[in-house]
Amino acid sequence: AALSGSNDHFLHARQHLMDRSPADSIAAYLDLTSLYDLAALDAFTGRADHDLNVRAYRPRLPGGRWRWVLFDMDLWADVRDNSVERMCSATQPETPFLPQLLAQPELQAELLARITALNATALHPTTTLALLDSLGRAHGPALQQDRARWASEMEVPDPASTLHELRTFVEQRGAQLLEHLAGHTGRSVHRIRFDVPPVHQGRVLLDGLPLPPGKYDVPCLSGIPARITLLPASGSEGRVGRMELKDGQLQLQDLSRSGSIRVQFSATMP
Repeated sequence: AALSGSNDHFLHARQHLMDRSPADSIAAYLDLTSLYDLAALDAFTGRADHDLNVRAYRPRLPGGRWRWVLFDMDLWADVRDNSVERMCSATQPETPFLPQLLAQPELQAELLARITALNATALHPTTTLALLDSLGRAHGPALQQDRARWASEMEVPDPASTLHELRTFVEQRGAQLLEHLAGHTGRSVHRIRFDVPPVHQGRVLLDGLPLPPGKYDVPCLSGIPARITLLPASGSEGRVGRMELKDGQLQLQDLSRSGSIRVQFSATMP
């Protein structure tokens, strides 16, 4: 429902998705990266009301495209929930339009590349576990006080047990999601070893998202391209094994076939 203005523009965009139009035709109406991010987070969390709690907006300017706002992101599913099949079994088109994105080959590849990049960066356990621990330390006393306040009126779980459940979820969910996507798309799952130097040496981006430093594995699906960008610290240069870089970037046609990704930064010769 349109809260302001008309929804005609949005209905045209939705029809292009239903018709499996070329990506550039759909991108004229929708900010596809915004939609990919929403689809990735909805599938990752498995939230039950992804089709109801939706907020989108479009600038009232020539060429303005629809973007989505993350809104009311609770009601997460169990870590083993196959949210992909559940969302793709919808009989009517509903946000985030996961079956439509996966049914169009170009959009499918772009969405899976975005999910891979998010799984390797913002949603990787290296990142999410540190964030959870920080939140637990910062808000633990307040959560215990809140539990004591409501204990006589409702069942409130122990914050320590809730934190443990969340840790289990973020440790396992990324790999579970890739398995579910593999089953739906017919692609195979692979694991790529990343070796990323400390941040003070430079930054490493996967499809524009900063990879955390360290050595870790990232699940990915076959046939999905990736772009690795090196941003060396001042006075340094970077390389990725023996692979050839162009303007500080490495374009991979299929990340799953790249083996390990070892990034090294070194001082430039005077």
